[in-house]
Amino acid sequence: MRYTRYNIKKKKDWSNIIAITLIIVVAIVGGTVLAKIIYNGETPKDNKNIIQPINNKDKNNEKSTNDTNNVSMIQCGYFAKKENADDTKKKLSDSNLKAVVLKDNEKFRVVAYIGEDKSSDDIAKSLNEKQINFMKVMFSIPKNKNVDNQIGEIVNGYLKLLNTINKQDVKSIKTNEFKKWVAGLENIDKGDNINTLKELKDNIKALPDEITKDNSEAIYSEIFKVINSYKIS
Repeated sequence: MRYTRYNIKKKKDWSNIIAITLIIVVAIVGGTVLAKIIYNGETPKDNKNIIQPINNKDKNNEKSTNDTNNVSMIQCGYFAKKENADDTKKKLSDSNLKAVVLKDNEKFRVVAYIGEDKSSDDIAKSLNEKQINFMKVMFSIPKNKNVDNQIGEIVNGYLKLLNTINKQDVKSIKTNEFKKWVAGLENIDKGDNINTLKELKDNIKALPDEITKDNSEAIYSEIFKVINSYKIS
């Protein structure tokens, strides 16, 4: 009996391959649609966006605020002659805007505000509405050194005192509590800017027991002299 030899080759099962491919495609498409639903129509670019919900810029700002005492100044002019500075101050006063003239070496600055940065927006808005030119100057007093930290705290307290006296319904304010608070601060006798700190404390100690609006320009001048070395370039 003769046998016929067949060369049998195993055929590929294309139906299984097609089925697996379809399953993968459906999974990818379905996952993408689900991701868009979960993330309000935005697909995250990578996993970092999922596990880091806090914006890095906000974290940096928070660190900056925690590490420094920040002071803002709104300046409306810088003049070689005092009479020009006084003229600008008068124009601001005629527009119901308070200002002081601060001597800086041999020149004069017309300043409409010194204080917390967040509170300067209202002043800036009023100046813009009246089409008055101005610039904002920032000062940053670090907290990581005892001397600078104490200077920053005293300046903040001093500015709060001035902001109170400059209110329209306030005629005068007593300084006893403020002077007592400053005198009770830790006694520091060395470090960078120690002479600035000592002079600041001496000036506060010499304050009259009661101050009026007439004292504000001289006090602003003292504060500016202190914070000027911390100006952000």
